[in-house]
Amino acid sequence: MSLLQRFAHGVFWSLLGQVAGRLFSFATAVVTARLLGVADFGALGMIQSTIGLMGTFAGFGLGLTTTKYVAELKGNDSQRVGRIIAFSNLVALATGSLMTFICVLLAPWLARETLNSPPLGTLLQFGATFLLVSAVFGVQSGTLSGFQSFRVIASINFWQGLLTLPVTISLVYWFGLLGAVLSLTCSGLIGVVLAHVVLQKEYKLSGIILDYRNCWAERVNIWNFSLPMVLTSVIFSLASWGASAVLVNQPRGYLELGLFNAAHQIRQILMYLPNLIGSVTIPLLSEIYGQKNWELFVKAVNVNLKTLWSIVLPVGLVIIAFSNKLMALYGSDFQDGYIVLSILVCSSILMVASGSLGIALTAAGHMWIKLIIQLISATVLLCLTFYFVPTNGARGLAVSFFLGYSLTIFLKQAYLYYYYDGIELKSISFLYLLTLSVFFISLLSNIFSQTFFILTILFLFVLLLAQSYNYLLYQFKLGLNLFSK
Repeated sequence: MSLLQRFAHGVFWSLLGQVAGRLFSFATAVVTARLLGVADFGALGMIQSTIGLMGTFAGFGLGLTTTKYVAELKGNDSQRVGRIIAFSNLVALATGSLMTFICVLLAPWLARETLNSPPLGTLLQFGATFLLVSAVFGVQSGTLSGFQSFRVIASINFWQGLLTLPVTISLVYWFGLLGAVLSLTCSGLIGVVLAHVVLQKEYKLSGIILDYRNCWAERVNIWNFSLPMVLTSVIFSLASWGASAVLVNQPRGYLELGLFNAAHQIRQILMYLPNLIGSVTIPLLSEIYGQKNWELFVKAVNVNLKTLWSIVLPVGLVIIAFSNKLMALYGSDFQDGYIVLSILVCSSILMVASGSLGIALTAAGHMWIKLIIQLISATVLLCLTFYFVPTNGARGLAVSFFLGYSLTIFLKQAYLYYYYDGIELKSISFLYLLTLSVFFISLLSNIFSQTFFILTILFLFVLLLAQSYNYLLYQFKLGLNLFSK
C-alpha cells in the first residue's frame, strides 16, 4: 500500500478501536462514580494518578521507543528489530518489577505524608501489580504500532474494553474502592494476554525472531531514546500528580478532586481523534524522517497540527455548551463542576496542539529538547497551582493546566520554527486566539444564565465551522497530495 493508503487504513481501524475502548471506559467510569460517590471517586483518581506517576518509571518510555525503531527498521533489518523487541521486553520486566516493589514499600508513607489519607496506603499496595502489567503491555502495544498493525490494535482495544466493563462493575459492587483498584490490574492483564497471542502471529508473518541472547547490543540506541523519553514523561506525571496533591491538601480537597476527575474523564472524549491520528502519525513520520525527506516531513507536521486543532475546537465548543448536562451524568453532586469541565476542554485543545508538535520532535529524535521544554512547563504549572488552587479549588487547577499548555506550545513552536524554518505561525496564532476566547467565556460562565452561555458557545461553533470549512477542505486535499508521495 502507498503511504496515503496506510495512513487511511490506520486512521480507520484506530478510530474504531479508540471509539470502542473509550466508550467502554466512559461507561465503566460513570457506573464506578455512581457506586463510589464523589469522595471515593476522588480518592480513586488520586490512586490512579499516583500509580500513573510510578508507571512512567515502570514503562521507561519503551513503548514509544519500540514503535520508532520497529517502524524505521522492519523493512531492511529484521534481525535488529528482533533484538530491540527482546531487549525492550527484558527491560520492561525489570523496571515493572522494581517499581511494583517500590510502590508496595512506599505506599504507607505516600498515603500518610502526601495524600493526607493513611487508609489509601493499603489500596496503593493492592494496585502496585498494575505497574508490572502496564510495563509489559506498553512494549506489546508499541511493537504492534511499529508494525502498523492498527486493525489488530483496534481488536485488542474492543475486547479489552468489553471484558473489563463487567469485571470492574462486579469488583466495585462487591468490594467498593478496593474493587475499583483491583480492576486496574485485571484490565491490564486482559490486554497483555490478547496482545501476546496476536504478536506471535505477527512475528511469524514478518519473519522476526526475538534474539534475547544478543539483545544487549541494542542498549545504546534504546538508552539514548528511552532515557530522555522517560524523564519527559516523569516530569509531566510528577507535575500532574503534584498539582493534584496540592488540591487534595486543601479544605474539601477530595471533593474538589472528585469534580476534577469526573471532568477529566469527560474531556477525554475530545482526545479520541487526536490520539488515534497520533498513533498512526508517529510510525509514518518516523519512516519519512528515516528517508531524510525534510520537505515532506515539515509539510506533514504543518498539516497534522493545523488540521487537528481546527477539528478539536468545534468539538470542544459542543462539549462546553452542554457541560452542565454532561457532568450531571455522574450524579447531582457533580453538576457544579461544569465550569471545571469547560476550562479543561480548553486545556485539552491546547494539549492536542502541543502533542502534534511533540510528535514531530519525537519522530525527529529531538528527545532532549523535548525534555527541556517539559521541565520548564512543569515548573510553571506547579507555580501556578500553588497560586490558583488554594482560593479556587478544582477551577484553579484547570486554569493552571491551560496556562501551562499555552507555554508548552509556544516553546515547541519556537524551536521547530528555528530548526526547520517551515512551521507556519500565522494560522497557529489565530487558532490559539480562538481557544483563548473560549477559555475566557468558560471562566466567566457562572455570571451568565445557562441558556445565554449555551447560545453564545453554539454561535461561536457555527462561526468557527463557517470560517474553517474552506481551510479544512484545502488541508485535506493538501494531505492527499502530501501522503501520496
